[in-house]
Amino acid sequence: MLSGMPRPQPAPVYPYDVPNRVPDVRKAKAILGFEATTPLDAMLDEVIAWVRGEMEADVLTSEMRAWRSGAPLRG
Repeated sequence: MLSGMPRPQPAPVYPYDVPNRVPDVRKAKAILGFEATTPLDAMLDEVIAWVRGEMEADVLTSEMRAWRSGAPLRG
């Protein structure tokens, strides 16, 4: 650690985070018969556009402020 530098602190855990992720679509296919047809690139384009829109509307940041203050999240 550098002298005089504060020790890094872990980011807060989001209430909807999944601590251990092991992405695997086999269960969805086996149980539900679901098989994705949207290519990853197309899906990422859609998700990134949605996140940007939510951030521009101050939805994500206002929800995080509310969560940090102990207020319930919408939805």
